Amino acid sequence: MVSGSYPCVRAGKIAEALKENGWGHSVVGRQLPPQFTDVYERIVTRKSGTRDDVAKAVHELPGELIHIHNEPNWTVPYIREIDDRPIIFNVHDVTSARPPHPEDPNFIMEAESYAAADAFVFVTEQQRTFAISKGFDIEGKPYACVGNYASSSTLVERKLLPHLGGVVYAGGMEKRGAKHAWRDLSPLADFLGNDFHYYPGGGGVDYGTGTKHPTVLEYRLLTHRLAQHDWGFSGTLQPCDAWEHSSPNKAYEYLAAGIPVVALNNPLLKSVCELGLGVYLDDFSQMKHLPPAKQFRTDVRLMRYRYTMSYHIAPVVELYEKVLT
Repeated sequence: MVSGSYPCVRAGKIAEALKENGWGHSVVGRQLPPQFTDVYERIVTRKSGTRDDVAKAVHELPGELIHIHNEPNWTVPYIREIDDRPIIFNVHDVTSARPPHPEDPNFIMEAESYAAADAFVFVTEQQRTFAISKGFDIEGKPYACVGNYASSSTLVERKLLPHLGGVVYAGGMEKRGAKHAWRDLSPLADFLGNDFHYYPGGGGVDYGTGTKHPTVLEYRLLTHRLAQHDWGFSGTLQPCDAWEHSSPNKAYEYLAAGIPVVALNNPLLKSVCELGLGVYLDDFSQMKHLPPAKQFRTDVRLMRYRYTMSYHIAPVVELYEKVLT
């Protein structure tokens, strides 16, 4: 069983890979899954539901364990109060690593969520270490690490759409000059002009420069859109704790699309770039002097299967078995 505010793409990719290993999942959320609806056995939504309503919906579904994807963190303690099945807290992001939004319940209930969980799935070991450094109740509890790898079902074997070139970014973005913004990429749009293509993860972002494309929520279609470009950008323009230990979905989506990564302030992608799958930069001003993307494409196509969720899911399977013994 999977629970979250809405079942994001990571939840879907993990459920898909676990299904290949004999684990079926139902899902509960306030919204329908925007991707991978086909991988879930049951989908239950509580669009206007309270936290108690969401917890009750989880409790009423059959299943051996509860796999909760943050955010929202508040799901964990509310479910713990009424359900004694093992809870695995899948930590996509350590909320306190982001610029603070004190009114956000994900900050308010973060410590309670770690305390209420029986086990964890982290994106990286570095992420777990950072969470421990914040004083959260983690040590001694079983865990697994699995990056935000791509779905093997989305590898683009043949490009179906016209080539557009340039550098592409897909995912969460913030408005130009927004307060607490850590994903404001407007300076990059200004710098690269029409050679910077962006697919915002939600509405409301339009920098007036660069080339904006409509938001694409269907994951398999998005990957084909990404394949139209030369490079995929991952990172932030300024260092941010949240990206120091991040293994972002978008980086592996680019590889699945067959294009190399250009990374900035995203240290865990250095090893990926060193394998010939992209370049790691010190400053975004270097993006006007990128080498020809063509020389990276062969290595990307040969090695990208190693960056799929199916390839890396074994530790989560083992964690499931461990918490149920």
